[in-house]
Amino acid sequence: MSLLYTRIARQRRRYDPDARLYLRLVENALGAATTRIQREAVSNFIAAEKAASRWASHKRIYLPIWGNAAANAICMASRTSGTFVGGMTHAAGYVQGNGSTGYFNSGASPNGVGMTNGSGYLLALCTQAASTTGKCLLGSYFAAATETNLVHQTTTVLRYDAFNNVAGQKSSSSLALASQIGVLSGVRSASGWDIRRRVTAGATSLHSSTGAAVGGVPTTNIFCMALAYLGGAQPINFHDGRFGVFAFGTEMSNSGTDAYTLALKTLWETCTGLTLP
Repeated sequence: MSLLYTRIARQRRRYDPDARLYLRLVENALGAATTRIQREAVSNFIAAEKAASRWASHKRIYLPIWGNAAANAICMASRTSGTFVGGMTHAAGYVQGNGSTGYFNSGASPNGVGMTNGSGYLLALCTQAASTTGKCLLGSYFAAATETNLVHQTTTVLRYDAFNNVAGQKSSSSLALASQIGVLSGVRSASGWDIRRRVTAGATSLHSSTGAAVGGVPTTNIFCMALAYLGGAQPINFHDGRFGVFAFGTEMSNSGTDAYTLALKTLWETCTGLTLP
């Protein structure tokens, strides 16, 4: 065994055990090693989320930065894989759909990962906004009272539907389409909804409202860069922006969400060498 191999093996033993398992899958898919900086960033992120007692809330975290479809499809939290479909670009640091056929099927449903109508979050790190309106960052829809999605609705509105899409049971924020970038998140708690945004300048609340937990929880898979419409029978609202993270899970507090999005920003920037807008 070479001294170099021995040193690398020792370094890896210091990483978080879940990070080691995730990185092994990524490297197998890539057919090449990740860098020490990337390995340390992934390990530090997971260890910090565990220390903050948020790790159990993260049911799926995808880091599509590897320039490889198989590696990009691996979930950091569950180590399961979804499927990229249609016209996709897998670049260094991001993934991008073509706006007409390209999307990612996570292979996991809101119901299946333990989200409820009073506890759930959707999140996307987007560095390039959609070119037109009505585009979905991620979500699953079966009926107006059984859905969860985060979507660019118009040139001035970012909407988060959390398990119901009827009057008084959904939330929208005023945000110009060109500004619908950064780490965008929608969180549903038992008492209401929150839409938040993190950019390099910091984290802000875009919208906060109260309302009882109502509506059904979709049992069909969440799509990213499109909406899984009518139980996934067809993808619609294809997004053509650039993404560095997709994630979803159960409820976090606003302070917890802001700490989490800061950690994701650091992870993505460290692994890619890119900078969040």
